[in-house]
Amino acid sequence: MKELWSDFDGTAVGLKGKTDPRNWTKYPLPLKQGYANFLNGVHTSGVDIAGIVSRRPDIWPRRFVTHRSIAKLGLENYFNDTNVILAGSEFLKAQHVVARASNKQVGIIDDKPHHVGVELVKTLILTESSERVTLGVVNHEESIRYVNRLREAVNKMTGVEVDTTLDGKFDIAIGRAVIRVVEMLPYSFESGQHFAEKIY
Repeated sequence: MKELWSDFDGTAVGLKGKTDPRNWTKYPLPLKQGYANFLNGVHTSGVDIAGIVSRRPDIWPRRFVTHRSIAKLGLENYFNDTNVILAGSEFLKAQHVVARASNKQVGIIDDKPHHVGVELVKTLILTESSERVTLGVVNHEESIRYVNRLREAVNKMTGVEVDTTLDGKFDIAIGRAVIRVVEMLPYSFESGQHFAEKIY
């Protein structure tokens, strides 16, 4: 069984500037173009849309605005009260994903792979697990720079140079565990299908 977890801010919804009140309240934030089509493509490829895992804190105002945004944006087919995890930090997001990967093939998509990717590496080192996680890098103007920052951070942490491939993916081996980093295509039904195939 394969499942997909999605970050929320910057991944499902766009963000406003730091001084924009809509960014402070987190509502109403605009849905990222093609995101719903992407989810449909993943789902029709046989991958379960497991939920949202966000670094937002699990406090009432954030739960309220997150669920209100999901309803307003028409995402209730995939996300509800039981599968939205407000983890509170990137490290706790990574722990959640690694725990899910203990008995499933898990993918997570994130707009800042250098944050959650480093925490996935730390979690896999600490747990000495053999899980495999696919980290999808959301396509945007900073994605290549963030992927390079992830490579540099992993190199400093492990002392191992990360090998890259020509098809926009590379693997980070941590003992018996592996994180597959996939540079995603812009959101669409087809890119959802493409990413679903990369989850292993």
